[in-house]
This record gives sequence, structure tokens and C-alpha cells, in this order.
Amino acid sequence: MQSRQDLLDATKRLVAAEGARATTVARITAEAGLAKGLFFYYFKSKDAALSAITAEIEGSYMQGLESAAGLAPPPERLAAIFVHHFRFIDECQQDALFLHAVSVDCVAGGVEVVGGREGPSLGFYEHLFMAILDTLESGVRSGDFICSDTDEMAFMILGAIHGLARLKLSGFRRDYDVVSHLVAFYGKALGHHA
Repeated sequence: MQSRQDLLDATKRLVAAEGARATTVARITAEAGLAKGLFFYYFKSKDAALSAITAEIEGSYMQGLESAAGLAPPPERLAAIFVHHFRFIDECQQDALFLHAVSVDCVAGGVEVVGGREGPSLGFYEHLFMAILDTLESGVRSGDFICSDTDEMAFMILGAIHGLARLKLSGFRRDYDVVSHLVAFYGKALGHHA
């Protein structure tokens, strides 16, 4: 089983660094120091290896997201979602780069990686969006937030999170306290006063 793990590790490193499309089975096996045929002993295709890695990373990410999204009241829940996501970005950079590369390459190529449906799987982005949306809707119902279009606001928050995460992953202002600024900005935008 060590060979399988070596192949998964090599795939994750290469995809995180170069993208899913640029990563070939030949490069993966060379990186792992294994014969090309061994790759196909463990995986039906490169997409199968990508799916295995994606499922593992998303599973770990989701455990933390569910824990963060379970907090109440909604303003604290939104802050916990920000904390969780940026802790993932800071502590699991290779995983974050891998998921980003797979989602970008899949959207560009119209390839399904996981999810059992047509189109790209955007996995953790979809889950993150739904956690944000649920938190906003709960906040509006409880009177903690003022927002006339929670779907649009959730999309804007997701876009801000994604953009700031990409900047941090690229090395731009890695020491910037993203979470406190997001909490302050969206607290004001949603009419929440702590």
C-alpha cells in the first residue's frame, strides 16, 4: 500500500504546483519513483487518483467546516467559518493549492472529478457557500443580520474568501489578518454591531 500512497503524494505535489491538466501519469510515476504500470494497478485513470485525493482533502475540510458552522449565534458562526477556512489555507497549503488547481482545470475543461454529476465538482466551495448562506439566513431570521438577498451576499462573501485565500497562497501579504478584517467588514455590511 505504500506504493499507492507514494503515487497519491506525488500526484498531490505535482497538481498543486503545476495544475491537473499539466500533470501526466508519466510525471506522477517518475516523481514517485515507480513504474508507470503500477499506477494503473491502483487507479483506473488519472481522474480516479484525483478523485481519491479530492475526497480525502474535502472530508477533512468538511469536518472542520461542520464544526465551525454548528456554532451559534450567526455572527459568531460566520466568524468561525472564516477562521476555519483561513486556518486550512495557512496549515494545509498544498491541499488548498491542489483543490484550487483541480477546480480551475475542471471548470476550464468541463471535466467531472467527483460528485457523480455532469460538470466540475467544486466540492469545498459548494459546501463553504452553503454554510455561509445558511448562516446568513439564520442571522436574518434571528435579527442579527440585515440582508435583503442572502444568496447574493453569500456569493460575495465566498468571492472575497476565495480571492483573499489565493493572494495568501501566492505569498502576497501572508501575515495579513484576513479573518479580523472580514469579520469587521461583513459585520458592518450586514448591520451587526458587536
